[in-house]
Amino acid sequence: MARHNGLLAFLFFASATLSLGTTFTYNDTITLDPSQITTSPGRQDYTQFITGATQFSVVSGDTITGTITFANGPIEFSGAGIGYQDISLFFPAIGSSPTFSNSGYITFEGLTGTLTVTNPTPSRNSSGPALAVSESSSGVYDFSFTAIDYSLSVTSVSSAPTTVSFYQISVTAPNVSFGTAAAPEPSSLILIALGAAGIAIFAKRRPTPTA
Repeated sequence: MARHNGLLAFLFFASATLSLGTTFTYNDTITLDPSQITTSPGRQDYTQFITGATQFSVVSGDTITGTITFANGPIEFSGAGIGYQDISLFFPAIGSSPTFSNSGYITFEGLTGTLTVTNPTPSRNSSGPALAVSESSSGVYDFSFTAIDYSLSVTSVSSAPTTVSFYQISVTAPNVSFGTAAAPEPSSLILIALGAAGIAIFAKRRPTPTA
């Protein structure tokens, strides 16, 4: 009986250990291309494909986490338009076509303006041919961010292990822009004004050349 109980305890421990899965970390810095923003009535969209990203072999219970930074950010969303915004990261399978399901969350870094959801915010659960983590919400937008922290957890995969990699980022909003220049600080404007005044005074005090 004691031996039987010991075996059950071992099997329970092994099962619990296996269910923890593996956590993979993938960070990347992306240079955005403003010329690829497309415009349609009430909305703008941007999609960028990534090549050469690190590949991971995943099974149910694994997690992929990391930070995507925008070299020429921030990304800025504004306006009412279609009334919602969406940003999504996709990790499709390499060389196969399994069906995934996953959960996760997104955290906006360098956030300014008004975000209509919590930060971090849970990603909508994804189910389909790619692992995906996203933030989608409705409202009027006026916010920007310089990077995204993400985490996605594989809850099921039809064929395991399956190799995946980061391949696509997509954004949609009423208005999308990249790298909007910050307005000068009031102190900077004062210094500029003082500098201009000094130049004008110097010009007036310059001696007039004699013949």
